[in-house]
Amino acid sequence: MRHRFDRLLGSTVGADALLLLPFVALLTWLLVSGLGPRWDAQVYFGPHFTLLADFARAGRLLLWDPWSNCGSPTAAYVEMGSFSPLTILVALLTGGSSIGFLLYWLGSWALAGLGLLRLGRHLGAPTGANVAVAIACSFSGVHLGTVTHVSWLHAMSFVPWMLWRLDVALTTRRWTPALQAGALVGLAGLAGHPSIIILAGLLLVLWTIGRVLTERPRLELLRSLGLLACAGSVGLLVVSPAWVTFATESRGYSDRSGALEKSIAVGQQDLEPSMLATLASPYPSVLDHFNPELWPTTFAGLTCTYLGVLLPALALLALWSRPHDRWQWWLVGIGLVSLASALGDSLPIRGWVYELVPPTRYFRHSAIFRAGLLVAITLLALAGSKELIGERATLAWRRLVVISGVLFLMALAMHGMMTSSVEHPGPHLLGSHLHVLLAWGSAFVLAFVAWRKSRFREWTPIALVLLALLDAGCSTWLMSPLTLGTRPEEPTTRSRSLDLTERGLQRAQRALNEHLAVKVPVAEAQNQLSNRFHSQRSLQALPTSWMNEDPLVAAVQGAPDRTWFSETATTVAVSDETFRAFIQRSRVLGAPPLVVHGRKEMQAGRARGETAPSEGDDARRIAELPAARRVAVEVTEYSPTRLVFTVVCPADGWLLVTDRWSRSWRARVDGAEAEVLGGCFLFRALAVTKGRHVVEMDFALPGVPWLVALSWTLLAGVAITSRWPVFVTRGPG
Repeated sequence: MRHRFDRLLGSTVGADALLLLPFVALLTWLLVSGLGPRWDAQVYFGPHFTLLADFARAGRLLLWDPWSNCGSPTAAYVEMGSFSPLTILVALLTGGSSIGFLLYWLGSWALAGLGLLRLGRHLGAPTGANVAVAIACSFSGVHLGTVTHVSWLHAMSFVPWMLWRLDVALTTRRWTPALQAGALVGLAGLAGHPSIIILAGLLLVLWTIGRVLTERPRLELLRSLGLLACAGSVGLLVVSPAWVTFATESRGYSDRSGALEKSIAVGQQDLEPSMLATLASPYPSVLDHFNPELWPTTFAGLTCTYLGVLLPALALLALWSRPHDRWQWWLVGIGLVSLASALGDSLPIRGWVYELVPPTRYFRHSAIFRAGLLVAITLLALAGSKELIGERATLAWRRLVVISGVLFLMALAMHGMMTSSVEHPGPHLLGSHLHVLLAWGSAFVLAFVAWRKSRFREWTPIALVLLALLDAGCSTWLMSPLTLGTRPEEPTTRSRSLDLTERGLQRAQRALNEHLAVKVPVAEAQNQLSNRFHSQRSLQALPTSWMNEDPLVAAVQGAPDRTWFSETATTVAVSDETFRAFIQRSRVLGAPPLVVHGRKEMQAGRARGETAPSEGDDARRIAELPAARRVAVEVTEYSPTRLVFTVVCPADGWLLVTDRWSRSWRARVDGAEAEVLGGCFLFRALAVTKGRHVVEMDFALPGVPWLVALSWTLLAGVAITSRWPVFVTRGPG
C-alpha cells in the first residue's frame, strides 16, 4: 500500500497537514457560528485562562485568587495550569481572550493526533492508515466525551508522545528519549488532570513490562527498568510545583484533599454495562443528556465508549492475522483491565485496583479508565494496518470484509435497541441512524472492493482517510449538544488590574466565574476545591450554609467592614457537629460568635460525619459565646498575595478576617510575627491586643519559586540537550 499517497505524505509535514484538516474545519465552523466548548470549559477553564493571562502579563504566577470564594489557592487547583509554561505562554500570547482559549482548546486536542502520527511512524504503520487511525482516535467518542473538561483533554493529548519516546528509549536503549518521555509526563501534569497523568504513568509501567516480557530476544530487564525510572523521576520533578502545592494547600481549605472512600471511588461516575451500546454510535450519550433516567449516576460525557469504525476493525484484523503475537495480547489485556475498571462496582476489578494501586484511590470517575481501552485498541489498529500491504494483503482484506460485516450488523442492532428504548429522541436521531449506516456500511464496502479489486488498493489509503474524516465529522456533529455551546462574549468592562486596594473589602455574593475577567470579588463561585462549610451545594448532610443565609451572609460580603472583633473566643474542633452548634448560636445572636482552630485542626481533614473527641464540650462552649462585632479597618494594600490594613481594637481579643484560610498565609502585627489561625471554620483569625495595629498578611507557598525554577529548568535542559529534529523527521527514533 506504499503507493502515490504514501509518497505524497512521506514527510511529517504532509501527514500533519492532513491530520489538522478536521481541526481547521472545526475551528472555522466555531468562529463563524460563535460556538465554543461548553460545561466545564466555559465555567472553569475559560475564565481561569483569562485570569492566567492577566497574571502572566503582570509577570506573576497565579498562586492565590482573591476574587473567588472569599479567596482561593488556585495554584493548588492543578488543572488550571498555574505552573505550566505552555499554558502560561499561550495565555500571554493570546491575551486570555475567548478566541485565545478556543485556540488553546483545539491545540490541545490536535496534539493527540500529532503524537499518534509520530507513534505510528515509529511502529511502522503505513502512512495513509496511520493518518486515518490518528484522526479516528482523536475524534472517537471517548475523546469527544471529555473535550469539555480541558485538563482531561490536555493530559490525554500527551499520552501518545510519552509512549513514543519511552518506546524509542526501550528499543534503542538510549537515555535521552527516556528523559524526553519524563519531560512530557511532567509538562502534561502541570496543566492536566492528575487522574489521567497517574493512568498514563501506569500505562508506561505496563508498556515497559510488556516489552520486556514479549520481545524476542527479550530486552534487558534492569536497563529497561532504569530507563523507566529515569522517565518517572524527571516527570515527578517537573510536575512537583503543582502536586506539592495541591498536597499542602488543599488540606484545610477543601474537602477534596485526601483519598476517597472506596464506595465513592469505585461506585460513582462509572460505566454501566448497558453503556457499551455506545460502541455502535456516540449518540446514546446524547440521549442520556435528554433522558436523565437512562444512566442517572454518570455524567453524559463519560458514558461514551465509541471507538469509531476503523479502530475496532483494524484491531480485530491484527489479532486474527497474528494470533501468536504476545505483544498484541498484552495490549488486549491492558484494554480489558481498563474496561473492567471503568465498569466500577459492576465488576470487582476496580475495587482490586483501588486496593493495590493507592494513587487510584483519588479517582472520583471510574469511567475515566476507558481511556486505557482507547489506547490499547488504537495501538492494535496500527498493528492491523500493516497487514493491508505486502504479499498477504488479499487475505487481510478478505478477513477485514468478514470483520467489518459482523461489526456493521452488531452496530445496527445495538443502536436500534438503544434508540428505541428512550422517551426523548434528542435533536439528531435521524442523523444518528444515517451515521451508523454510512460509517459502518462504508467500512464494509471499502474492505469488499479492496478485496475483490486489487487495482483499487492503490487508492485505499485515501479511502481510509476519507472514511475517518466522515466518521469524525458525523461524531462531532452528533455529540455537539454535549460539547458545544454559545461562546461567551468578551466583557466590555474587563479589567487586567490585579490590585484590589481601591475596592477595599467590598465583595458581592455569587457569580458563575464571569467575575474573574472584570475582577469583582465574590463570596461564592464555581470551584472544584469544594468545602462543605462554604458551599450550600456540597453540604447535603448539614442543615444550612452560613454563606447563604442572613444575618450571617453580611459577615463575608457587601459591607466594607467585613472584619470582626470579639474579646472572647474559644478553640474548637472542625467537624459537622461543632459547625451545627456554631450555626445555631449565630441564629440566636443574629451575628457570628468567634471560634478559632489551630493549624493542625484545620488540616485534620475530618470526613463528613466523623466525630472529634471534644465535640460535646466544644458545642457547650460555643453556646455560651457572645456575638462578634464589626470593626472598621483601613486597607492600605490589597493584592492577590498580600493584604495590609490598619485596625483599632477596642480591647484585647481576637480579630476575624473574612478571607479564606490556607496554611501558607503568614501574618505580622506591627512588624512582629503572628500565627494565622483558622476562624469560624473557613477564615483567618489573629490574637490582638488593645489599640491601633498595622496587620500584614502574605501568601508564601512552600517551594515557590525554587520548585518552579527546578521544573522549568529541567524542561529547558531536556529541550536543549535533545535531538529535537527527531520530532519532525521520519524514522524510528
